[in-house]
Amino acid sequence: MFDSDTLVMMAENHLEAIRFLQRITSSIEKEVKSQIKLKKEFQLLLTIPGIGDILGLTIMLEDGHSMEPKIFWQSKD
Repeated sequence: MFDSDTLVMMAENHLEAIRFLQRITSSIEKEVKSQIKLKKEFQLLLTIPGIGDILGLTIMLEDGHSMEPKIFWQSKD
């Protein structure tokens, strides 16, 4: 695909960085989903194309009226 060994190396490094960031993102999303659930009144957001679980949760949390503040200060201990 590439004529230059340097370009091949750069492309491989970029792909590895993308895979690394995808793993971190997946880990963060899993943790968020385990701690916060989308309230019933926000479920309709998920029917909008492009809005998934994480964006729906973000909108709910940005609303400010839908979460008890203690969720952010809970200790797992």
